[in-house]
Amino acid sequence: MLLSARLCRFILPAGLALLLGACQPASHAPATVTTPMPTAAAPSRVDDFRQLRDALYHQRRAEVKTRFGLPLAMMDGNQLAAFCHGDAKGAAPATFDAAQFDRCYGRLFPPPFIQLLLKVKSDVLFNKGYFDQAPLLVGEGKASLIATLEGDHLTLMYNTQSESKLSETETSMMHHWQFEQGQLRYLGLQLAD
Repeated sequence: MLLSARLCRFILPAGLALLLGACQPASHAPATVTTPMPTAAAPSRVDDFRQLRDALYHQRRAEVKTRFGLPLAMMDGNQLAAFCHGDAKGAAPATFDAAQFDRCYGRLFPPPFIQLLLKVKSDVLFNKGYFDQAPLLVGEGKASLIATLEGDHLTLMYNTQSESKLSETETSMMHHWQFEQGQLRYLGLQLAD
């Protein structure tokens, strides 16, 4: 009992001093609260994808053209120049320039491609890395678009199927894009028949 009375005599004042000390600021100068200045946030990758989609929909070719980094060198597997040249299997120019872009824009981004692109739910694409949708009926055939996102690489695979009484044709165009400093840049095109 004697020990606890001695402890209480020392602990109580020490505890009270700690409690009162914690309630007072360390210095007697008035405390200042600083709030960070708001800064303009860089557009997110989702926003940039939406801006590209909007530019394609509204036919703002000049805005889309800036994403191609023209002239674009044709590396192995890039069939963009050959596609625009008219023969994906034959000899094609070594670069893809602004004149080819202007001449080929409608073939690269046909209306069904843009209609399907508008239906891509960007939040789903960027959260799951994949977006697929029901085909769109086009004339005697159908078109579909599958979007995949792996890291900074976006692939838009556009498939068309034409069916007639005499034949059936299927074509796939894979547009490859890369995020560079938050903005999509066009890498190239692959074709499959």
